[in-house]
This record gives sequence, C-alpha cells and structure tokens, in this order.
Amino acid sequence: MTAASIQSSEVFNVASEHTGDVYQISVGLPMSYFDDPNTTFPVVYLIDANLAFEAVVGLARLMQLGGVVPEFAVVGIGYPLEGNYGDGLGEFFERRARDLTSAIDERYEQFIAKAFGINGTVETGGSEQFLGFIADELVPLVEEQYRLDPDDRTLMGHSAGGHFALYALLHQPQNFKRYAIGSPSLGLGNGHLYDLEQELASKSGDLPVRLFLGIGSEEEPSPQSPASYMEEIISVSHVRRFTSLLEDRGYESLFMSTKVFEGHGHFDVFGPFVASGLRYLFSNR
Repeated sequence: MTAASIQSSEVFNVASEHTGDVYQISVGLPMSYFDDPNTTFPVVYLIDANLAFEAVVGLARLMQLGGVVPEFAVVGIGYPLEGNYGDGLGEFFERRARDLTSAIDERYEQFIAKAFGINGTVETGGSEQFLGFIADELVPLVEEQYRLDPDDRTLMGHSAGGHFALYALLHQPQNFKRYAIGSPSLGLGNGHLYDLEQELASKSGDLPVRLFLGIGSEEEPSPQSPASYMEEIISVSHVRRFTSLLEDRGYESLFMSTKVFEGHGHFDVFGPFVASGLRYLFSNR
C-alpha cells in the first residue's frame, strides 16, 4: 500500500540549534506556482502541522479556486513522528507543550501528561526558543528554497498554537504581517500573555499587523459545572478581555477582527476559524 500525499507539496526535516530538536516541515504550494518562475507568493506559516496541514491546504486551495483569497503557500511546522496515526500523539503533545507555551505551567504539564498517558516529565515554557527556530532558522531556509514574499507572511495557530502565535505577536510582531489565532490558551502560565501585552504597550503604541481572533461559543464554561483546566485557560471571556485590551490601547496600524462562532466548540471550530480568518486577513489585498 502506498501512502497518500498532497499534490504540489513537499516534506523535509530541519534540525534546530535553538531548541536542539528536529522538525518536520511540510510545504503546500499554490496551484500556479510552476507557471511563472518570476512570481513570488504570500506564505502562511502553520503551527501544529501534524494535525492541521492537510485541512488548511485543502481549504485554502478551495478558497483560492473560488477567488475568495489570493494564492499563497502553506508552510506547516510539525514533528517527525513514527508509526501510524495515533501512535505518536503522546510525543506530539509532549513536544508542543514545551514549544508552544511562553511560561512554565505545572498544571498544564500535569493536564497533558494525564490526558495522553505520558510517562515522565512534560516541560513548558519553550516559546522563546521555538520562535528563535522559526524566525532565525526556518524562515530564511524556506524563503531561500521557494519563491515566497518575505514582506507577506502570516502566522496561524489554534489552541496552544494560538497561545504561541499571540506570544510571537507580542514579542516580535515584525516577523509576520498577519496573524490568524484561534481559541488561544490565554490563561496559561497564570495569564502570562496579558503581562506581555502590558510590556508591549509600555514600549510602543504601534502594532503594524492584521489580526484575526476566533473562538467557538461553546468554549465558555458553564457556571453550573466545574470547569476543567482547559476550560479555565481557554474561553470566550478570555478572548473578549484580550480584544478589549487591544482596542483600548489604540495601537497605531493595528487592524483586528474578533469572531465568536456560534454552536462550535474547541475541536470543531477549526474549519470556520481558518476560512473566516483567511478571508479577513487577505481582504485588504
């Protein structure tokens, strides 16, 4: 049996000096990429490619075919996991727990270890090193190999990936022009991202990015039942609070849209989030 693959896509591994790990990079090229060797394309860098790469590439190509968004490449950042689907989920969630979190959070470590049957220590707080890998190692490598526009980068992440994308936005916003952030774990690390936003506001009144924030309406814990840890750190209330913070700051050059997707929870909001996020982020082209 031959494994299926996505047309006009490539996969390769990259070793990082920043994190000391190896990453699996998947590149989905737009339909007209091979038509004109002089054309460059926007690029969307996608977190959690092991779970989301096929979905985002497929949806993006449908939207491009219909003229809803311009053609762009998708660069998925994942891990080289062994075995069949599901065999490496524990390793996947263990590695992303470290890479995608901006602060040490022992409760999150315990939550991930229990949820995915991980024996041993789960680490958190590695976002600085992971962002260093993306900005200093991955982006230059990919943009040297492919015709991608260095002035038209988007970062997309959901859940812990949304936490990391917000960290990148608040820590080094200049790396990306657009940010698509879904169901971010804003409460993780005792609300560390709120502290980072305060630091940013004290240094600069300008935030020259286009930002889309999305979350499902069912991600708001009911007051009648005790919330799980995930519901404590990811909620509609958190997204609304963070949106209000950014609006009240009056950041110059910031264009932002926030949407609560009615009837959707944490795991089925991904499709609507991606479609709406891409539509908004590229609506100014």
